[in-house]
Amino acid sequence: MRYAVTSADIERLAVCAAIVEAKGADSPYAADCVVRTYQGRHLSDLFLDLGWEIDSTSEAVIHAGIGTLTMRSNGNQLVEVAPHTSGEPLAADAAKAQERRQICAGCSHYIDANCLVAGCRCAGKGIADNRFSRCPVGKW
Repeated sequence: MRYAVTSADIERLAVCAAIVEAKGADSPYAADCVVRTYQGRHLSDLFLDLGWEIDSTSEAVIHAGIGTLTMRSNGNQLVEVAPHTSGEPLAADAAKAQERRQICAGCSHYIDANCLVAGCRCAGKGIADNRFSRCPVGKW
């Protein structure tokens, strides 16, 4: 049987009582708390905490701001609202990157294909190909 966890159910869960008290059980923050708490736990933990009867076909669905968690006896699945990013910086469009490289090439701080003011590339400054990078001396 499929159960949808409601705001009334969330109010009964002690693990998120502080958030429910502060924001209310209808708040997406309360449902987010439930998802984070039970995501790595077995379905039986949630059913026990809510006083529900469990059988081999039981599953629970929690709709939250961060995504929807479906809990089954053979594993849980979280479908996140926003997928994880690659961690790579967004690229500037080709014309913008070329314009920036030309400005850098004419700069006295640009030596051996490196900006001496920007320093280490891990800081993300002075990288012409990165969309949100900025020239450390304000030229672009």
